[in-house]
This record gives sequence, C-alpha cells and structure tokens, in this order.
Amino acid sequence: MNYCTGEVYPYVPNSSKVAYGVPEGTTYYDYVLDLRGAPIEMFPDHIVTLFNLRYLDLRGTRIKKLPESIGRLYNLETLNLYESQVESLPNGIVNLKNLRSLYSSQLKDETYEEFNAEIGTRFPPKLNTLNNLKYLSIVEANSNVVKEIRSMTQLVRLDITTIDGSHKEDLCFAIQNMRLLRWLSVRAAKGDGILCLDALKSPPPFLESLVLVGKLENIPQWFKSLQNPRLLSLGWSRLTNDPLSHLEALPSLRSLYLDTAYEELHLEFKNGFRRLEVLRIYRCHNLQSIRIENGVIPGLKELVIQSCGMLKEVPSGLKYLTRLQELWLSDLSEELIKRIEEPSGVDRPKIIHQYKISSGWWPLRNISSYVDTSEMAQGVTAPPSGSAAAASSGAASSSGEADGTML
Repeated sequence: MNYCTGEVYPYVPNSSKVAYGVPEGTTYYDYVLDLRGAPIEMFPDHIVTLFNLRYLDLRGTRIKKLPESIGRLYNLETLNLYESQVESLPNGIVNLKNLRSLYSSQLKDETYEEFNAEIGTRFPPKLNTLNNLKYLSIVEANSNVVKEIRSMTQLVRLDITTIDGSHKEDLCFAIQNMRLLRWLSVRAAKGDGILCLDALKSPPPFLESLVLVGKLENIPQWFKSLQNPRLLSLGWSRLTNDPLSHLEALPSLRSLYLDTAYEELHLEFKNGFRRLEVLRIYRCHNLQSIRIENGVIPGLKELVIQSCGMLKEVPSGLKYLTRLQELWLSDLSEELIKRIEEPSGVDRPKIIHQYKISSGWWPLRNISSYVDTSEMAQGVTAPPSGSAAAASSGAASSSGEADGTML
C-alpha cells in the first residue's frame, strides 16, 4: 500500500527473503519493492533496472548513499528513506518527475528526548522541478531549499528542519502560498533557537496537522485563523505566557501535545477545547499543578503526563472528565507517587475507584469493562507513543491521521 495515498499495490516479500538486498524473483514488471528494515548497507544496483517500480521502501536500512542512477526510475511515485543513514540525496533525484511522496530522515535517538533526535536530509538543487511531489518529509533547510519550495504550491505535506532567522521571510511566504497543505512540521536549527513564523499572515485553509519544534516567544497571531487543525504539537517551545487561551477556541482540535512547551508553574484549562480527545504533556519540568474547570475538555479520552517532576498532585478537576478512558503517568516526583501509591495517599481516592494503577508507567484505564482488574497491569510496559519531538516524522504519524500519511 502507498501509505500516503491509500493506493494498494501488489505485495513483494520483505527482507526475510532478501538475497543481496533484493527479494528473489524481483523483475522488471514489479511495481513495489519493500526492503523496510533489511540489514543492507549498500544500495542494490539491480534496483535501478526496475523501470516500472512505483513504490520503493528502504526505511530502517543501513544504506548511507543513493546512486546518481536512481534517476532512472522514471515511474517511481513513492520513495521512503525514513530512519535510514542517507544524509544527502543525489542530483539524480530531481529526474523522478512522477514522484509524489518523498520521505527521508536519520534517527539519532529512539526515545526522542533529544532536540535533534531525528534529523532531515540534504536535498540537491532544482527540488522545485518535481511538480508532482505532494508529500515532502524531512528536508533540511538551507537558503536555496527555502527559496525553491516557494513555488511548490502543490504540496500537501511538508516537514522541514534546521530553520533559523535567515529563513523566516521566505519560509512564511512559501507556507502562505501552499493552499493545499494539510500537514506542516517546522523544526528550528537548535534547541535554543527561536522559531519565528510571525510573518505568516494567513495559514493554509485546509491545514489539519501542525507541528512546531523550537522556542516560541509567543503563540503566533495567525493561530486564531486556524479552522481545521486536528493535531497540534508544540515541542521545545519554552513558553512563559499561557498558551491555552490561544488554543482553546480551535474548533476541530482533537489531539494536543505539549513537549517542553511551557515553563511556568501552573497550567489551567479554563474554557473551550470542546472536541479535544487526546492531551499529552511531556517534560514541562517547572509545572507544579494542572487545573481543569468543570465543562472544559468534555470529550477527553486520553491523558498522558510524563517527566513533569515538579508536579505535586494529579490534575485538579479529573472528576469532570467523564469520558476519560486512559490516564498515563510516568517519571513523577516522589511526593506525587506517595499521594497515589500509599493507601492513605491524598490523591489515591481521586482515581482508585475508576482507574487501575500499574507500576512503572501507570496506565490508569477505566476498568468498568474489566471483570478481573488484577490482570490489567500485566504486560503493560509503555504508554501511547507520539511526543512532540516525534510528531514530525512517520514515527508519530498515527496521531496525524488527518493527512493520511501514516508510514
């Protein structure tokens, strides 16, 4: 399947039958070649003879370089190099005029705790000559690339990294003209680098998923113009002003991730968030309390809180979240652990009758449908994935279902 368009292709055996990097029986007439996770370090020469190839998946391989002859695959529509070791693409890539989906990245930290856990790929000049390209991820920015994407108004998805102050005008101009864009991920060059997108006056009207990774001095004013975002992920924003007042009225927001996004002590959900179903808060290290007013976030189904070591109590107003099905807590302060774990803990009564507590990651699930709740903690080892740092890649695209680009 082309995970970008949903188009189903014939299945080609994966790496379990790989001989010299190419599945046995692969011929000129094959449309799909899936080598995801194959233990190969060199690009198999035979691949460039597969002139009918439409889909080539090299995700998770150890390949470091593509040959210039990759440009011979004139019919190729999807190329997946996510989590490979390819640092730059050859000039021949711009000969793939039928290419619709191009994914490439290098995964440096599987936990996504580091700012540059996943980095983009360097692209050759004339990227903008790929007129059929609709999904572009993850491209490493430079002055030439940022200028070229100004003319790529056909893009539906764009993930771009290493953005700095010198790119802001061209980048904002480019984004503003991408009226078909549904997924946008922008990552600053450095963890302490300011991500300035204030020059963007009018965001793409159909934008459904927005991922911003980098320091924000304030929430951009154009956020108020967003009408269709289902996923909003803010990573390393380090905001000192309350962001929620700018987000609460977003009419279609279903998932909100805040990862190292807020540096103040208290986070209060006072209004709105009528359609929010998933809220994940990661690594807000100064956060001491979370308060949820009655009637706010009425449809919340999943709440994840991780590595907020200063948090002193479970979120106030938890009882108002009548549709909450999963509450995950991890890396808490000793004080809060005692308030939950100990039989006389102050916070224990707030959750013990409705949720099941497990060690390590605490998956506090609604247990009304379980007969034997003692079995529930068995086999539970990790929470739902998808930090803000991960959301810019296929690793977290399960939360970006709006754009149909799960990989």
